[in-house]
Amino acid sequence: MVRAQPVYEARKGEKPRQVGALNLDQRLSMEKEITTRAAAFMKGNASEGQPSFADLSFALIHQQTLQNPQFSDKTGSGQQAD
Repeated sequence: MVRAQPVYEARKGEKPRQVGALNLDQRLSMEKEITTRAAAFMKGNASEGQPSFADLSFALIHQQTLQNPQFSDKTGSGQQAD
């Protein structure tokens, strides 16, 4: 059995900190969480008139093999379309 790997978060000037473990439930919603956090960061800076930069690293850059449960069986065209 492979142990779950840690999930880290870091901001400029701070030491990365572990914020969770990468398990299947976490993995299925990871891209949504990354996007939500990045958008909140940029919107917060924009509302304060501050410039921002977010370097996002998505895990599913090629064909997606697992989808977020909120999209499962929505299209009727299979897993890739969902």
